Amino acid sequence: MIRDCNKWFARGLDWCLASLILSVTAIALAQVVLRYTFSAAILWAEEVSVILMVWFVAFGAARAWLSDEHISVNLLPDVLPSKARLALLLTFDGLAIAAGVSLVVISRPLVAVYESIMLDTVDATAWWKYTPLIVAGILLALAGSLRSARRISDA
Repeated sequence: MIRDCNKWFARGLDWCLASLILSVTAIALAQVVLRYTFSAAILWAEEVSVILMVWFVAFGAARAWLSDEHISVNLLPDVLPSKARLALLLTFDGLAIAAGVSLVVISRPLVAVYESIMLDTVDATAWWKYTPLIVAGILLALAGSLRSARRISDA
């Protein structure tokens, strides 16, 4: 069951990541074609691309932690006995969960400040720029929980 939860969560994150990067690519391509072919620019292209990339990072951080593909130095875990290695990796997962929860708690007041401020080129509030911090925290905590559950079930 833990493997299925990991698989479905990873698949959902993959779809979100693919959709976001394709959207950014399409916007950039449209911007280049319009600018150099018709001497016209999409005014909102940069702002929307930045927002989409922030969302991409929010989903990508959770995906990297879930699949254990984040940057890490494995010198210590690789030389420890299996039980000590498991304890260390579970500690790291616990730190990821704590970081995620902290990100949610710390980001909520920031998002509240920006929810009524309008963006310059898009008819939307800055909420869209800062809410990914909360989403990233929730997803990182969830990824850390699923990863630790999988470590325990695999042990």
